[in-house]
Amino acid sequence: MSRRHIVVVASAAAALAVAGSSVAAGAATGPATGAAGPHVRTITARMSKQHIRLSSGHDIKAGTVQFTVTAASGQHELQIVRLHHGYSPQQFGSDINKAFSGTVSAVRRVDHNVTFRGGAPAMPGQPGVFTVTLAAGHYFLVDAEGRAASYLDVHGTAHRTAVAHHGYITAETYGFANSRLPASGDIFVNNVSDQPHVVEMQHVKDSTTRAQVARFIKSGAHGNPSFALPEGTGTGILSPYQHEVFRVHVPAGKYVVLCYWPDDETGMPHFMMGMWELVTLH
Repeated sequence: MSRRHIVVVASAAAALAVAGSSVAAGAATGPATGAAGPHVRTITARMSKQHIRLSSGHDIKAGTVQFTVTAASGQHELQIVRLHHGYSPQQFGSDINKAFSGTVSAVRRVDHNVTFRGGAPAMPGQPGVFTVTLAAGHYFLVDAEGRAASYLDVHGTAHRTAVAHHGYITAETYGFANSRLPASGDIFVNNVSDQPHVVEMQHVKDSTTRAQVARFIKSGAHGNPSFALPEGTGTGILSPYQHEVFRVHVPAGKYVVLCYWPDDETGMPHFMMGMWELVTLH
């Protein structure tokens, strides 16, 4: 039912395991795209199978940043990752594979040693846009749909800039709360729980009922159900108490919102434990 397989995050981790802290990708030239406020830095991340090329170079000042993610071919997803001191890319690469296989101890190591700062998908002609505030530190930028990776070194003191949005989704412990949501606009996504979460949005037929979705999940959630439609989008992974402003541009209608992150008690994807909702985008 998801627009992507949950195991793709492991591909991104593999990129880190190979590259370590010496990831390098050539900086693209030219101005970043996308509209942002006067105090919001804009960075374009141009993604391919081999590279993530940044319009900013690899050193920036701390603060609020709007990323525009583009792809010349294929489907890509930019994810911002910060590894805690003493936890290596190789450890992350090993643990993330085990975590998505349901190994609870690996889930807990990832949850404890990695801060996920969100992201956005992109396809040709369909750029992704998201905004985050980055404090000083070393961040990896990875493609959750492939093996490309890059990095950002952020310096100075971060001053958060308020970013306008048209609705909100709050990721709670095993559920979501939301306002009226736009089909085209910016959504403030906030994780207020003690585990990482992701907001996955899958278009479904307007006739879809909660009973249909519940039966599909209870059956094991294999393949595409009869009520699923092609369109979908989603955020990157957000660690506890992290947030992003995420731009959507999808057909209006009914969507299943779900989280596929593995649970730190059971190892099951959160949506298998009831973390999903039917919402309408207007």
